[in-house]
Amino acid sequence: MSALCDPAGAQASGSSPRPFTLAGWRVDPIARELTDGSSARRVSPKAMQVLVQLVTAGGRVVTRDALLDAVWPDVVVGEEVLTHAIAELRAAFGDTSRNSILIETVRKAGYRLLQPSTSVPSREAAIPVDLPAGFDLEAHLLCSEAANLREQAGPGQVEQATALCAEAIGRAPSYAPALAAFAIATVFRRLCCDGAGPSLESAFTAAETAARLRPDLAAGHAALGMAFAATGRWNEAQTAFHRALEREPSDFETHFLYARTLFSAGSMVAAARLAEHGANLHATDTRVLYLAASAWTAAGDGDRARHIARTGLARSDRRLADQPHERRSSILGAHFLALLDQPDAAIERIGEAGPVANPLTIYGAMALARCGERRQALDWLEAAFDAGWRDTAIVRADPALAALRREPRYRRLEAALRLG
Repeated sequence: MSALCDPAGAQASGSSPRPFTLAGWRVDPIARELTDGSSARRVSPKAMQVLVQLVTAGGRVVTRDALLDAVWPDVVVGEEVLTHAIAELRAAFGDTSRNSILIETVRKAGYRLLQPSTSVPSREAAIPVDLPAGFDLEAHLLCSEAANLREQAGPGQVEQATALCAEAIGRAPSYAPALAAFAIATVFRRLCCDGAGPSLESAFTAAETAARLRPDLAAGHAALGMAFAATGRWNEAQTAFHRALEREPSDFETHFLYARTLFSAGSMVAAARLAEHGANLHATDTRVLYLAASAWTAAGDGDRARHIARTGLARSDRRLADQPHERRSSILGAHFLALLDQPDAAIERIGEAGPVANPLTIYGAMALARCGERRQALDWLEAAFDAGWRDTAIVRADPALAALRREPRYRRLEAALRLG
């Protein structure tokens, strides 16, 4: 069987597969994203390639050998990788192996799709089908750009993300995802960047409005959880995050934000487990693996922390291969190297990151502390505080800073910020 074919019909060799609809979902093979009009889910590259092969077969059985040859060419792998990819697809579509309505396991043969697919016309390829009420494409695109900036966290990028979300709200005041994105960006900026920009009160208002307008979406409830956590209202934050997970159990952003909140509150085992699950939902994110590794370290499970660090380092290296100047991957990669007892490589990785700004300054301080570079770590910590870092809970919680807390200079910084 040839490698990726057009799932909706003949397609020139070497061209990219076009979006298609399947079981009420719009599937974008390039973005590896499934959208049903109210939520979006992303699958791994191999899982998407398996799905495209099944769609290409048009309901015919595709043998296991054929799928392995098409998706894992020139690589010796066991059938378990295919089994895992099928399970990932079923989870993303809400399908089950016992009562499958989408992907059938044909015993001793292979797999086939039980529902037909339909191509998305090329002129509509960038627009999700079944758009929710109040959808505004420009606001959606602004929020997507903001999310990318906030994830990269380069100099000024979180501040730009906040401004883009505010612009999205200006275009579509009743678009709940924009309100939620604004609330999350505002909390991060107030606590982790320059301490400026919109107030926490405005974040609360936006999050509450998003949850009221679209109570079925996770985003508004997760944003409200972040706002509660920012003011130390842990029980209310937990309730809001639980509501988010009830609505969208596979939403990555909710897993990341909730794991971060649990970490800050000192619930390390719960934070680690939730972060690990989040890592399975997003195949390239390194932030969630940093949380998982740090939380297991704080919980005293060094072996598990090192296992996660190896995965995190591999992800960081892959991201740096694609984007050599991405500072977040360099800084978090340094953490993973330090956890793997490679302090020299970790310090070199920090140097390669170049100039950083909050929130990466604080994570650079933590990486340096983990490498035993106390004086330099304190320099970075002080620079982070001077630049506006105010997320005191995560500073208290992170085990990387344990060695610094005995230093008189750290205690002076703590007193100045009323952390004690």
